Amino acid sequence: MPPSAKRPRGTRVPDDLWLLEYVDLESRRLTRIPIDPLPFRVGRAPGLELSLKGPEVSSAHAQLDLEGGALSLRDLGSTNGTFVNRKPVRDPVRLADGDILHFASQEFRVRRASEIEAIQIASPATTRVSLDFTDLLSSADGLARLLESEAVISAFQPIVRFEDGVVVAVEALGRGAQPGLPREPARLFAIAKQVNAELELAAAFRRRALAAARGAHLELPLFLNAHPDELAAEPFIEELARLAAETPRLTLVLEISEHFAAPIDRLKELAGRLRAAGIGFAYDDFGAGLARIEEMAEAPADFLKLDAGLVRRIDAAPPAKRRLIGALVAAARELGMEVIAEGVETGGEALACIDLGARLAQGFFYGQPGALLEALRRRRPIERPCG
Repeated sequence: MPPSAKRPRGTRVPDDLWLLEYVDLESRRLTRIPIDPLPFRVGRAPGLELSLKGPEVSSAHAQLDLEGGALSLRDLGSTNGTFVNRKPVRDPVRLADGDILHFASQEFRVRRASEIEAIQIASPATTRVSLDFTDLLSSADGLARLLESEAVISAFQPIVRFEDGVVVAVEALGRGAQPGLPREPARLFAIAKQVNAELELAAAFRRRALAAARGAHLELPLFLNAHPDELAAEPFIEELARLAAETPRLTLVLEISEHFAAPIDRLKELAGRLRAAGIGFAYDDFGAGLARIEEMAEAPADFLKLDAGLVRRIDAAPPAKRRLIGALVAAARELGMEVIAEGVETGGEALACIDLGARLAQGFFYGQPGALLEALRRRRPIERPCG
């Protein structure tokens, strides 16, 4: 549609409506702003279609419009720049669904609205908005400082033997330690995703865990987590092999998340390279969709961690569900995998998992994540009630 042929609000067809999306990092909610009416001006000045608070944004920063039927973006001579997919905008740029826009350092994603979104969002009350991105900016700056100083800590959760409650391994879980940022890894990774720093954050957590393990002279297996994108990267395996060589007294076990999707051949190759470097691996969250059945048979791991969703209230589960889980445990053990029941929170769940054939456990019943030496002191043998 030509730029001058704007339709009045209420008659806009769904295919013609575009949205700007941003994530409120504190509430972790996705907000959608209709790019309407056109031209759609962005800047710090009041009265624009999108008014942003922040000294780095120019009064009239950028403008979105339809040109030749396509959404376009041009910079209005801003001081700190307008960017599309991190490339500076010098001339008008045609936009595609999913492009990432930055007005100075403030990040948005552009999307074409679906028919339902177009009907729900098209409302005069949502045309002009004023947003304060102080939290977004401070979070991004805080994350940069966190990564520069590696302001992270490691919490360790014991993995115990059901039989006697003895700790046989520990899992390292990262936590943030940067003032003004959340401690929880999920929220930190949500921030890191906004600035493409997820892999740096994962590596920082891993280095901190290994440093703590070396300092405590840990000789039990140490379970480490990896971001799914790392597993597909060649340098990651080389780095992990180097770390394993530097800690010959420490057995490393890499947890492969349910979110890592790869062809069987790629998974076999990954398993072979890990074992060649003396690194074990575990299928994590097994059963959170049963997406690992083929991998379990074709590329068996050293450990299989039953997802906490399967373990929760397993003692009260219907017999058919318990038989199914028991069959999975039996198949895993037949393939040489040691089964770890994750998320064990009660004695009843522990006893049910023992009956199903699992020999190792991890969960609050045996200890919450904490200091490494505290995790190693945990011991809680399980006893069956009399009668």
